[in-house]
Amino acid sequence: MAHDWSKLSYPGQKCRQDLAQLSSSSDVGYELACALAINPDDGLPIAPLEMHLKTAKGMLSTRGKVEVAAHTDQVMATMNASASWNLGKPIVHVIDREADSVGHFRDWSAAGHKFLVRGDERRVLYQDTQVKLSDVSSQLEAQGRYQSAGTVLHENRPVHLEIAEAEVTLYRPARKNSNGVRTDIPGFRYPCVRC
Repeated sequence: MAHDWSKLSYPGQKCRQDLAQLSSSSDVGYELACALAINPDDGLPIAPLEMHLKTAKGMLSTRGKVEVAAHTDQVMATMNASASWNLGKPIVHVIDREADSVGHFRDWSAAGHKFLVRGDERRVLYQDTQVKLSDVSSQLEAQGRYQSAGTVLHENRPVHLEIAEAEVTLYRPARKNSNGVRTDIPGFRYPCVRC
């Protein structure tokens, strides 16, 4: 299930009384959140299973009453709701880099959800050492651990896909901002073997 957000703009249409203020006073429109079912066999979309529309009057939703919240804060409720949809297969929630949030990862994992998020470069604990994710990838390549996963289309051209798997630990504190105050929430503590 892919989660994504889209901005819907209507410049010059002052007759719309329910346009929401988005990023600034001059940025108005609607914001659409969608949870889209994806076929796991071929990656094609099946159908939107849940949608929310942010307006000046609040959030309209296929789920019923939904509070306006930051994008990543909307995801847990959709994950929880999806457990009752009886889709016949386990659900993996796929979200772009906007959801790259260690605190959310920990919350979603603790609630038993499976998810895949495209993340930024960061330091992780890999084989008892703090390294960048790109260093993990380089080590896997040097060890010949990448395996063929077939051919996929990229920008309408077939490309060969290779994958590798490694276990890493996101150990750093999560950061939460509330009313302009940042709080660090401690993460996994580990003995520093080779730092």
